[in-house]
Amino acid sequence: MKDVNKMIRSAWYSSIIVLIAGFLFTACSDSTTGTNELGPKPKAKFTVSPVSGKTNTYLLKSTTENAFVWQWDIGDGTGWTKGSATDTAYYALKGDYTVKLLVLSQGGSDTTQQSISVAKDDPNGCYGNKKALTACDSGDSKTWVLNPDAGALWIGPPDFSATWWSNSAGDVQARSCQFNDEYTFSKDYTMDRNLNGDIWVDNDSGTDPYPPDIIANNDGSMLAGCYDWSVINSKYSTWGSGSYNFQITGDQLTISGDGAYLAMYKVGDTNTTPAPESKITFKIMSLTKDKMVVAKIYDWGAWQFTFVPKQ
Repeated sequence: MKDVNKMIRSAWYSSIIVLIAGFLFTACSDSTTGTNELGPKPKAKFTVSPVSGKTNTYLLKSTTENAFVWQWDIGDGTGWTKGSATDTAYYALKGDYTVKLLVLSQGGSDTTQQSISVAKDDPNGCYGNKKALTACDSGDSKTWVLNPDAGALWIGPPDFSATWWSNSAGDVQARSCQFNDEYTFSKDYTMDRNLNGDIWVDNDSGTDPYPPDIIANNDGSMLAGCYDWSVINSKYSTWGSGSYNFQITGDQLTISGDGAYLAMYKVGDTNTTPAPESKITFKIMSLTKDKMVVAKIYDWGAWQFTFVPKQ
């Protein structure tokens, strides 16, 4: 019974609020003066000024008299949002934007608009490929791993017209030390590579392992396969876990720092490499929040790697 009474009181209060609101905005008005019994109709107006020290950020300040509700549309596609008399607008991308203000007062409502011209993209903005790669719109970083399925590792001609080799579903387990590698991309343009204590030692063109001295104290019996990182020759230490920088330019993903690579250490910037390099640039074939496909294309062929977010 108490719950029923509570529902009745709640419905009664809601009805009263609706009636009061209707009275405020439908009160008798004088169409010739723009006034009504509750006061004059507001005249929407605002100023726009850049915020010092902040990239592509603007201060929006309503100078409308007697307003008590302010709604802004900053022209970036997000639509109307309830704000305050003083608000800010940020734009990740260069372009021309139309800012709109809607105000309410006891006398009614009014709207106005102004244009903002943004000269340059924000290099640290969260949009496009960076947004998908780092999840910067919802956090500080995002971790990727090789897709645990057939075809995550692929090699073929530079036009991708055939497959020379790709991993099978069974290789996911056989190469578990490669499929457990983690690549964390952060919104501050850093990338952390975590091999989780082991590494897949590969071969290349009849050289097994590659490079020949990658496994310390190898008596010749140790070939391509999974190895604990502790047995790797220290001269290749930068192929292990570490921190790097990255940059996205169009469909190009560049990772820099001694030992930079993704998925397979021997895939270098200009060719198969027998030693750590300081930079590698991949072509982004596709990048969404759920999948990343990158390729390293040479004159003689191409490597392609498919990643998914770590679960």
